[in-house]
Amino acid sequence: MAALLASTPLETRTPSPAPTPSPAPFQYPKPPDDFVQDHITYVNRATMSKKAARLGASHVWKYGLHYVRGSDKKEVHYCYECAAGSYKQELFVINGTSGARSHLEEKHQIDPQTGVKRNTSAPKSILDQQKGAAATNNFFWKDLVDYFKELLIRWIVYCHIAFFQLVNQYFRELLFFLNPALLNHLPKAARTIRSWVMNAFLSKKQQLKEDLQRSRSRISISFDLWTSPNPYAILGVVAMWIDATGKRRSTVLGIRRVYGEHTGENLGSVVLDLLKEYDISGDQIGYFMLDNASSNDTAVEFILKELCPWMKSQQRRHRRLRCLGHVINLCCQAFLMGRNCEKQLAKLEKHYLRGDYAKVEELWKKERLELFSARHVPGKGSQGVTNFKLEEQHWFELEKIELTLKDFYAATLLTEGKQTSLADWFSTLDCLLREINETKDHYHEIHAKDDNNFTWEYLQSCADAAWSKCSEYYSNQQLNWQKRFPKDTDLPPAYYAAQILDPYRKWAWFRQEWVLEGDKEKQRWFNSAQSAVKQLWETEYKGRYPVKILPPLALKERDPDLAFDHQREHKRIRIEAPADLISIKSRQGASSALICLRISANLP
Repeated sequence: MAALLASTPLETRTPSPAPTPSPAPFQYPKPPDDFVQDHITYVNRATMSKKAARLGASHVWKYGLHYVRGSDKKEVHYCYECAAGSYKQELFVINGTSGARSHLEEKHQIDPQTGVKRNTSAPKSILDQQKGAAATNNFFWKDLVDYFKELLIRWIVYCHIAFFQLVNQYFRELLFFLNPALLNHLPKAARTIRSWVMNAFLSKKQQLKEDLQRSRSRISISFDLWTSPNPYAILGVVAMWIDATGKRRSTVLGIRRVYGEHTGENLGSVVLDLLKEYDISGDQIGYFMLDNASSNDTAVEFILKELCPWMKSQQRRHRRLRCLGHVINLCCQAFLMGRNCEKQLAKLEKHYLRGDYAKVEELWKKERLELFSARHVPGKGSQGVTNFKLEEQHWFELEKIELTLKDFYAATLLTEGKQTSLADWFSTLDCLLREINETKDHYHEIHAKDDNNFTWEYLQSCADAAWSKCSEYYSNQQLNWQKRFPKDTDLPPAYYAAQILDPYRKWAWFRQEWVLEGDKEKQRWFNSAQSAVKQLWETEYKGRYPVKILPPLALKERDPDLAFDHQREHKRIRIEAPADLISIKSRQGASSALICLRISANLP
């Protein structure tokens, strides 16, 4: 349909033919090497430099060239049409091609799209008619112009609109139909649109800088590395903070391409440059929420050493937090692929790089099989994959696996969105641990009764692997962390602080889940959590922020309400009246029942 509309001449829709080119090219007079106008000397740029001036592909350079103004050495536009018609040269400073386009269109009737002169005797096109209306109605409020530019830029950026679409003739006809006054405010070249977008970006960036400096909290950072379809290594950095109005905000600070190896120092240097670009100092930096990659540990260490040289090594490690959704994903992978799958893959890769092909026999066999399968052409009458149907036992196993995966799916949904916070770390993992443990016990009981079925043993091993992985992160007992920091196996205090500052949980959650169970290990966790939160308060928050104590509110005397006072006195008389014998006996009976209930439940 678009091709049909584009190919249909405008005369069929409205009496407005397309511009017609000149029958023969016009020979302009040779431009002078220099000339004087208004007591200012102008010199042809081509005569000043050995290299010829590099002109763009725009049609405006068919109708003019560069001259240098002697007073300030700025380049101006010299118009061939003005010289041929003996008009005075306007000689406006060159800043893109929009000025030259406007001059050629308004003064010499040269179409800005095709670059040819219009036939003035032919009927006017839709665009010409709308421009005529715009000339008679070019009044447009400045505030509306700024708002129009903002809406236009937002549409271009969010919808990924190509710049050339805005100079498209049909798009401009549509806008001029809605408001002819837009003629004087639409960009006439793609370079102008680019400058608009860049100016808007710099303005928003400066506003973001000011918002970050006025933040009421520390600025926490999250970054991740991925490969674009190009393929380029792209690092995205996001900041999270509480703004001056008390609202929780998160915004993208930047997206940077990473060159070289993906080491922690390399990633940290990219993030550090971005933080300095936004003037985020060490006093403002908060925590880093990242995935489980070991390079992220090194990156956080590198950044905090540069921004916060006064921090101790343990304090820097405690600023590194782990993404809860990524932890749940690792537990799910452990259930599907077994225990230490990443370790086994790393060993195979290590042997492969060393050239020990005996250790990677299964690996290269798999590669050869995949290559053979890719080159295989089935013959006539071949049933292909229909020979490999799933049996009833396979469907039974998949059904049990699908039931278990629902727990991981539900836990993942709980961590998504802006409603969750760091306070949900313990409760989510604790709930997931309970579900996995129940599944593991369930499979163990069934396997004890039906030991001939291999399915139950296989599913029990999967549940054991998932439970071990989840337990490692719940108590910060990962093997790689223990090897690197054997004396620092406790979780960062931020996890405990976020939990106790939640009005719904506080310390009561830890007492109920850890202390009341009577487990000595969990009792040690509780004591460590209390001391860690206390140390966090004393070292990083106590006396750091001024506290304004508001004066107590003055109690306003209540206006007398005769009806309310009468009802209150009536209730007081009923409450303070002597109870009759029946009510006393009913109270005694209720007290006796409560005492018996406490004795039977062994309650004090």
